[in-house]
Amino acid sequence: MASISARSGMHRVLDELAARLPGVRITSYDGLSSGPPDARTTLFIASPAAFAQFLRAPRGLGLARAWVTGTIRVDGDLYSILRHEDALRDPSIYASIALVLPRVAAKLRYQDFVMTGPTDAEYRPRHPGRHSVGSDLSEIDFHYGRELDFFRHVLGPSLTYSCALFSSADESLEDAQENKHRTICTKLNLGPGSVVLARR
Repeated sequence: MASISARSGMHRVLDELAARLPGVRITSYDGLSSGPPDARTTLFIASPAAFAQFLRAPRGLGLARAWVTGTIRVDGDLYSILRHEDALRDPSIYASIALVLPRVAAKLRYQDFVMTGPTDAEYRPRHPGRHSVGSDLSEIDFHYGRELDFFRHVLGPSLTYSCALFSSADESLEDAQENKHRTICTKLNLGPGSVVLARR
């Protein structure tokens, strides 16, 4: 009976997620699924640890941590999920997850609970100590010593550290970044012949 109850609770969670992610198929490690069968994007919940991550860090951070650590996987268009991230903040989703988590907790290992916190990429010591040339170089390398493909993925084709201005929900990230570039140029009063950065 407990197993049936756990599965019905899990189905409710998947239905809640699918209702807020139009065009996305939600599947879980126990074979349950919800959402359109022919969806071009699938969100796979690979471990019950994902639920603990959602509850420990709501408002998108838990979702990001679950994706980074592999407790959820996305096949297809990741942005089709990110575009609806605000809808995933609905308290009813967290209430459903809170109900199902105790029933699946037996499947969690100690390491699963450890993984619900900040990932290695987020972690910094609270008191890092004094600066030194070596520690500063290490910090610089951590942030900037990555392959160019990484920055293209994070920053887009322009490779600029700037936010994006979306004029509509259907606009691409690249178009929204161009909107921000235009806004910056307008505020700086730039025009033909202006030079912002000259590369030799």
